[in-house]
Amino acid sequence: MVISELKKDAKIKLSGVYFKVILINLVYLIIVGVLEAFGNIINNDIISLIYQTIILIISLPFSYGLLSSMLKLSRNENVSITDFITIGLNNMKMVWKVFGRTILKVILPIILFVITAVISILAFSYYIAYSSNPIIIIVSLILFIVSAVYYVVKLLSYILTYYILYDNKEYSAKEIVEKSENFMHTHKWDYIFLCLSFIGWILLIYLCTSLIIMFVNEVLGAIVLFISYLALVPYISFSMINFYEELNSSK
Repeated sequence: MVISELKKDAKIKLSGVYFKVILINLVYLIIVGVLEAFGNIINNDIISLIYQTIILIISLPFSYGLLSSMLKLSRNENVSITDFITIGLNNMKMVWKVFGRTILKVILPIILFVITAVISILAFSYYIAYSSNPIIIIVSLILFIVSAVYYVVKLLSYILTYYILYDNKEYSAKEIVEKSENFMHTHKWDYIFLCLSFIGWILLIYLCTSLIIMFVNEVLGAIVLFISYLALVPYISFSMINFYEELNSSK
């Protein structure tokens, strides 16, 4: 798998649909942003947490719809700006099933990550309070790093679930999750390298934004950051799609 070829092909596929991709992502961000904004005005922490959890669950079908629209456009299929809403609502039951099955697969890594994080915090606090042997911090930190790596590696196994769902509506949630595991079994590093290949663009965006905030004002900096993010998203999205398409065609 050649990362540069995936990105080059993404640019070709974006030709003619680039601004439509931006508009679709903009509408998606507005909808999710409006939903989340209501949670920010809730003063009660517990109610706010419940609300944010509900918004996460509600937004999952929209996320799937957004990905489906990107897949359609990358395959030269016609898509309207708001089709992702209909697609998401029509497939929300299966989207939730796949999400639930994925959570079951990563629940152990999540638990281990949380436990080791708590242990690390307690070990550091104990060391500061009693000036104890630093070996406690070192051991707890190693455990935390190992659990974090385990969690990330496990999570990467299911990064393609919604792509697979789009092409395999007849599959069960279990089959979709297992197929994603199969796809990613020997390609986790390829995916990581693909993600890392965009770091240059991301750093450039944040550098420019920081300079604008420093020498002009925060409002203009925020606007530039948002516009730059929207401009970069199509390139990243289509590159990820090409990553999936290559794995899908080779299996």
